[in-house]
Amino acid sequence: MSDKKENNENKELSPWQQKHLEYQKEKNKQTEEVQSSENVKDKKSKSKKNKVEDVEFFEEEQIESENFGESEAQEVNKRKIFPILKKMWWVILGFLVVLIFNLYNVSPYSSVKTFTVKGETHESTEAIAAASGIRLNDKILNIYEHRTKISKQIEEKFLRIKNADLKIKLPNTVVVNVEEYPVVAYVKNNNTYYPIISNGSYIDTEKIEQNKIDKKLPVLNKMLDKKEVKSFVDSYSELNVEVRSQISVVNKTPTKSTPDFLTLDMRDGNKVLVPLSEMDIKLPYYSSVKKSLSVPSVIDMEAGIFSYPISQEKQDSEIQTNTNDE
Repeated sequence: MSDKKENNENKELSPWQQKHLEYQKEKNKQTEEVQSSENVKDKKSKSKKNKVEDVEFFEEEQIESENFGESEAQEVNKRKIFPILKKMWWVILGFLVVLIFNLYNVSPYSSVKTFTVKGETHESTEAIAAASGIRLNDKILNIYEHRTKISKQIEEKFLRIKNADLKIKLPNTVVVNVEEYPVVAYVKNNNTYYPIISNGSYIDTEKIEQNKIDKKLPVLNKMLDKKEVKSFVDSYSELNVEVRSQISVVNKTPTKSTPDFLTLDMRDGNKVLVPLSEMDIKLPYYSSVKKSLSVPSVIDMEAGIFSYPISQEKQDSEIQTNTNDE
C-alpha cells in the first residue's frame, strides 16, 4: 500500500524532483557506509593501543629489572675494587710521577735555552753566564740542584756583585737576579780613580775618569792601604748622612803619636783632624762644633776637640817654613 502510495507520489513529482529524491537516497546510503567504516576503525585502534600499552609496560619492567641488576653488579664491583685501589694508590702515583719525569727529561723543555740577567750591574750577561758555568742545553734539573753553588761562583768572580740569586723560569730559562754593592767613595792614584764599594773593597782593575765620578762621594788619596780603606768605610758607614755628605777629600797625615791620623777636607771649607781608629766616635760631634765657627777653621780631634781658623794654620806654616830656612 505504501509502495503504491510512494509510486503514486513519484508519478505526481516532476522529473527534476524525482532526480533530487534519488540523489538524497544515494547520499544517505553513503553516509551510513562511512559511519559503519569509522566504527570498525575505532575498534581496531582501541585494540592496537591496548596492545602497545601492554608492550610498553612490559619493556619498562624489563628495563627497571636490568638497571637494578646492573647497579647491583656495579656496587659489588666497587666493593671489590676500592680496597685494592686504597692499598695501591701510592704505587700508581709513583708510577705516574716517574712517567712524567722521564717524559720531561727527554723533552726539549728539560734543557737550557735562555740565560737572562736582571738588575743593575756593570758586568755583561755573557761574563756572568761564563762565571756560572752554565751552557746551552745543560739540564734544567741539574742546574736547579746546584743553584746555590752556582750563585756563589758568580759572587766570588765579581767583587761588585753582592748577591746573585739564580731562579728557573719554566719551561727552560735561567734567570740570575743581580744586586751590586753601592759605590761609597773613590781611591785616587796618579789622577786615576778607582771605586770603593760598601763592603770596604776597592776595585783596582776598574779605572774611572775624573769627569765620571760621583762628586758627592769622598776621594781617598793612595796613601791609605787596602786595610785602612776597609777601616775607613766601616767607620764612614756609621756616620749620619749630614756628616758623610760633608767629607770631600781624605788624606793620611800620620804623626809620631798618631800613625793613623787623617785630614778631612770638608765641603763647607773646614778641615777635620781625626785618628782613623776614632773617626766613628769623634766625627759625629762635627755638626755641633761647626755651628760655633764664624770662619773656615781646623777642628782638631786628636786629643779632645778644639778648633782654630785655617788662616792661623797658614801663618803657623809660614813661620815654620821661615824657621827652617834660617
